[in-house]
Amino acid sequence: MSAPAEERPRPLPATTAGLSWDVYAGRACVWCEELLMAPGAEPVGRIVDRLGVHDLSTTVWACARCLGRRGSGRDDRER
Repeated sequence: MSAPAEERPRPLPATTAGLSWDVYAGRACVWCEELLMAPGAEPVGRIVDRLGVHDLSTTVWACARCLGRRGSGRDDRER
């Protein structure tokens, strides 16, 4: 029996042109576009883009669900 194959990471968009404002600003997941309200979100890469002399590069984030794992385990009901 062979070991399960490692899941390859999802590709990031090539440019920032198609990103929503929330994804571009780091407020939403780059893949499912859900707002990053739950714990467990992580930066998954940087999209480098330019328009003439203007740097449009941004760091994009993914939610815990798209990363394939649960959040940090912190229960919001415990305050």
